[in-house]
Amino acid sequence: MSAPDPRSSDEDVTGQGADSGGVSFQTLLEPVSLKQFFAEVYGRRPLHVPGSPQKFAELFSWPEFNRLLGMSKLWSDRSMKLVLDGRDVPPSSYSVSGMTREGTRALLPEAPKVEALLGRGATIILDLVETLAPGIAAVSRALTAGTGSVVVCNAYCSFKAHQGFLSHFDTTDVFALHIEGSKVWRIYEGFAAYPVDMPGYNSSSMTPEEHSSARGKLAMEIEMTPGDLLYLPRGQYHEALASSRASLHLSFGANRATGLDFVNLLSRWLAEDPRFRQSLPHFDDLNAQREHLSALGEALRGWAQSPEVAEKVCDWQRSRAFRDGIHEFEIPRVNENPRYHVCRIGVALEEAPRGAVLVTPSARTPLDEIEVTAFESLRIQDFVDRSSIASTWPAGDSAGLEQFVRKRLDAEAIKPV
Repeated sequence: MSAPDPRSSDEDVTGQGADSGGVSFQTLLEPVSLKQFFAEVYGRRPLHVPGSPQKFAELFSWPEFNRLLGMSKLWSDRSMKLVLDGRDVPPSSYSVSGMTREGTRALLPEAPKVEALLGRGATIILDLVETLAPGIAAVSRALTAGTGSVVVCNAYCSFKAHQGFLSHFDTTDVFALHIEGSKVWRIYEGFAAYPVDMPGYNSSSMTPEEHSSARGKLAMEIEMTPGDLLYLPRGQYHEALASSRASLHLSFGANRATGLDFVNLLSRWLAEDPRFRQSLPHFDDLNAQREHLSALGEALRGWAQSPEVAEKVCDWQRSRAFRDGIHEFEIPRVNENPRYHVCRIGVALEEAPRGAVLVTPSARTPLDEIEVTAFESLRIQDFVDRSSIASTWPAGDSAGLEQFVRKRLDAEAIKPV
């Protein structure tokens, strides 16, 4: 299945999907620094980062999009969506009942019907493509490392003068990378406070009239072109409309853990405490109920303030973020090249008379000049492996390399993934 050829006089279709080594959270945001992004932008306000057409040229392209779209067994009514002029197109109008790769029955898209709808201007969305192309996977890994979130990606193909989604907000932080064509984004003053994907707290819980009232005045209008990045904090009202014949962009959603996740975690752990296994007082005894719940509240305070629980929550967040899509296989090599996440928060180098001191939340570790050079050469990366660290180290000094890696691990400047 393939999308219509989007070539027209106002846009040039170039580039092939390719390996995208060197992608990091910092390179995605350049020239905005990580320090500025986290201090002034993240979770607070939108950010438009203009880029050259070459910035994302190797990450994704029309040929790569058509390749994915042609992998027909990947798509069903659960993973592909078509929207025309603000309304979902019923899957039954472009699909037939059939069997998926997993042997389950679903509505599977029929290529001629899909192309007919695209010819009428429908927007097509391919869901959960974060690991299906090398360039997309590289960006997903970078955003996972940078935000500490579970990252998903949807690919959007839209056509001029036909709007896909009306004004809405998302329950994730959005990083939109514009790949081909152009698209006008309208961002409104309206902001939903800490939305989550549950009834009453997400965009789909509201009517179009409620959205129209809540979105407020237009705050900014941006025309996105190839190489541009747009960041929207979760809850920010926005809408978009293709301004060229065809437009292609990738929307990465960073789903951060919340206090509700913490409560769910506690519900698993609290069984260790016999007070939470006790029966509640009879419902007619209000005073006893108050006393009992007050005692449980104090116990919960103790759990929430425990350093051990904080460490367990951090471990759970790391596992949650890195569970999917982080590992890179190197078969036939197996377990020969350990990979590490480069920690950034609270990590710095302080000058010293000879070399520097590596400062992390858990340690202050002296580094000599060779170690400082190796550290700095890979500092921008979100992940490093043993081979990349070795490439920065004097040849033949395997013992020194091993000591340097161990220093960084002990200081928690890098952590295995």
